[in-house]
Amino acid sequence: MTEGTGVYQSTTAVAAEAKVTVDGKNYALDSIVQTTITEVAENNVVKVYYATDEIGVEDPDEPDGVPDKYQAVVTFKVEN
Repeated sequence: MTEGTGVYQSTTAVAAEAKVTVDGKNYALDSIVQTTITEVAENNVVKVYYATDEIGVEDPDEPDGVPDKYQAVVTFKVEN
């Protein structure tokens, strides 16, 4: 994640990483919630949420950048 500062009534871009690894565990960007931006810097908060990303679609053993909570593994058995 990058950090930035700006001048009141100007625009400053701050980018959240799409995927991060922390302590050997993989996480994917889940959501970004921005509160109202004011001229009081301490009140300006942007919350960035990550969720576990340990499984993938192409390769179930590799993270794919999609939070696992949005993926499901379905196993079925066909019987006569």
